[in-house]
Amino acid sequence: MIEREAHDALKGHQYTPLKKRMNLSDKQEQSLAEMITLYPMLGEAYRLKVLFNDLWTMSNKEAAEAFLPQ
Repeated sequence: MIEREAHDALKGHQYTPLKKRMNLSDKQEQSLAEMITLYPMLGEAYRLKVLFNDLWTMSNKEAAEAFLPQ
């Protein structure tokens, strides 16, 4: 991960952005919020991860198609 190599603050948080938010401890939740704010590339990647997860949980094809930009 290029961001990790450039920023020591990310050390020890390799999997934090990959976890579902509901599975994070309070400390991990706080760390994730700080990382998203401090590192815009990581924040954008996390936002896309959340959007893709939302897409895969759509109840039907029509809802998924409406969710995607045309």
